[in-house]
Formats: sequence, structure tokens, C-alpha cells
Amino acid sequence: MADPWQECMDYAVILARQAGEMIREALKNEMDVMIKSSPADLVTVTDQKVEKMLMSSIKEKYPCHSFIGEESVAAGEKTVFTEQPTWVIDPIDGTTNFVHRFPFVAVSIGFLVNKEMEFGIVYSCVEDKMYTGRKGKGAFCNGQKLQVSQQEESGVLEQLLLICALWQREEQMPIMRWESTAGTWRELASLSPRQAECSWMSRVDRSI
Repeated sequence: MADPWQECMDYAVILARQAGEMIREALKNEMDVMIKSSPADLVTVTDQKVEKMLMSSIKEKYPCHSFIGEESVAAGEKTVFTEQPTWVIDPIDGTTNFVHRFPFVAVSIGFLVNKEMEFGIVYSCVEDKMYTGRKGKGAFCNGQKLQVSQQEESGVLEQLLLICALWQREEQMPIMRWESTAGTWRELASLSPRQAECSWMSRVDRSI
């Protein structure tokens, strides 16, 4: 019996690669940047174009499915979370990186059935790394199965490096301190997109 969700996943991989090509091409050109909720929350024309391409392609193939897109929600579109197969799309995970041409950007696509995650895809398009995960079937990077770390728990803290940066509003910080540190905070906070950095964690213990 055919697996309909595997077909959806295979199609999502194809679309993620197409979106990645759009992003790589856009990195070569000037960008139109807009502010959403704050100066730290950015959106570009490329975000919108990529999301439109992904959602229109999926809707054409799966018209009965539901959709949640980051930029659509940010623009005020209401979403209803149902039992229906639902696609959750972040067209450019790491928009601030994209704007500053840092290479850490990804296309993130999730797929839920009965409100439970069935599969997820994170395509780190600049480094051409395709991370895929399917419920009950494991996770892969470019087709190679990822393994749970064999690192002993007792040694984790001694070998763990964690960088955490929190955004602050300018008026909440002394002006001189803001001027001297804002660039550093931005670089640290934007070093890697959220979904991609979780994917990269599967590779961290190889370098410890």
C-alpha cells in the first residue's frame, strides 16, 4: 500500500531545493527589507516570494490540506489549527542572517496529521545540507542517517559551549552601552537560524 505521507515528504524536499535556489540567487542581489514587529524582526521580498511559491505549489498538488505560513501569519492572516493534514512553512529561517548575507539560512517545512508532527524538513541552502525527519523513521542529513550522540551525560557539561543572546529594546539600555554592543548582540543572536541550529546539534558531538 502506498504511503501518502512519504509522497508529501518527497515533494517537500523538491520544493525546499527550489526555494533554496531562489534564496541563493537573491543573496547575490540588493534586498528590499521591511520591519515587522521590531527592528530585530525583519522580512524581505524574498521571504514573501519563497512562501508564495511553496504554498501555491503545495495547494495545487494538495488542495484539501491546510497551511500555516510565517509571513502570512505575520501579515495578519488568521489560521485555524485542525485535524486536517497541515503544512507549516518558514520560507527563510534566519532572515536577519539573510539580510546581512551571513550564510546560515534555511528553508523549514513541517507537516502535521491530526495535530501531530509527521515529518519535518530543514534545508540549509547555502551549505546544501538537507535535513529530514519522519515520525518513527529517524532523521537524515543528505540521505545519511543521523545517530543519537554516544556522549556520556556526565561529561556533557564539561564539554558544552553555549552562546545565548537576548534582544533588548534600545530604550531599555543606556545609550552608550547600546551603541557599543548592539552590533555584537546582533551577530551572536543571528549566528544561526532556529531550526537549522537544532539540526546542526546532531553533528556537534563529532567535533567535541
